[in-house]
Amino acid sequence: MICPCDTGHNYAECCALLHQGAQAQEPAAVMRARFSAFKLQLQDFVLASWHPDTRPAELRLSSHTRWGRLQIHQAIQTGHQGQVQFDAYFFEEGRWGIQQETSLFLKESGIWYYHSGEAAIKQFTPERNAPCPCGSGIKYKRCCLKRA
Repeated sequence: MICPCDTGHNYAECCALLHQGAQAQEPAAVMRARFSAFKLQLQDFVLASWHPDTRPAELRLSSHTRWGRLQIHQAIQTGHQGQVQFDAYFFEEGRWGIQQETSLFLKESGIWYYHSGEAAIKQFTPERNAPCPCGSGIKYKRCCLKRA
């Protein structure tokens, strides 16, 4: 299976390693693993990768939200802090949306954690000839538009 984080790597050699307990070497790797966890409904990993100071007491991932593809625009790491700017595409209630976020990551005791983020959620209308936001790599008009 190709990894849901859109690296093009095999899941078993990519995010699955982090989902099974390996430690990320950089904030962008945590972001990719978190996105994959949202897409695969791995609630325990999402919570475990969240910094204890900002982690919610509980989390319920919606089965009604289908996560599409992840696009990381910038990842910066300085010492024990990092930032990742990304777009995450999702399908919910019959419409595509995009979550645009700049996330803060902190490294404590050798472990990178998602701390917080500034997110904007917007409706997204894919163009017919653009890559499908589902992450298939196929043009929208030949992928999800055909199924709509």
